[in-house]
Amino acid sequence: MKNKYLVIIIVSCFLLGLLWNWDNLRPRDYCRYAVDANLYKEKKAVNEKGDTAAYKILVDSMRTDKRLSKGSYFYYSFIMATIYEYVPANFDVYCALRDVYNGLDSLDADTKYMAMFFLKRGKERGDSRCEKELKQIENDKKRLNSSHLKAF
Repeated sequence: MKNKYLVIIIVSCFLLGLLWNWDNLRPRDYCRYAVDANLYKEKKAVNEKGDTAAYKILVDSMRTDKRLSKGSYFYYSFIMATIYEYVPANFDVYCALRDVYNGLDSLDADTKYMAMFFLKRGKERGDSRCEKELKQIENDKKRLNSSHLKAF
């Protein structure tokens, strides 16, 4: 009799545990490694040759893929901006740093300096996106300063 109750308790605990973790039993819809495998050629072309076409494909797909973290393209943007001196990559480095921390205000001093360095560098080299972003930052500072003066 004891064995019968013991078997019933074990089976019911197993079924309860099975239902409790039902989501863990479902197959995964995606695999993070598939993203890496799909972009392998582009990553290799960016790292080894500084291929701008591969860089554009890589950054666009990394920005739009919700499974990846926001600044996952920082490494490749940094390589293209520093080693291969690809001008649009300066803005991408800035965006990667800004997006990871949800804005410039939440960056620490060194990271903010780095982000602003790449933004100014892009402007100096003729990137219109960097110029627009710098103007926007200056306008925001002016608005913030004027609102602080009105408060006093």
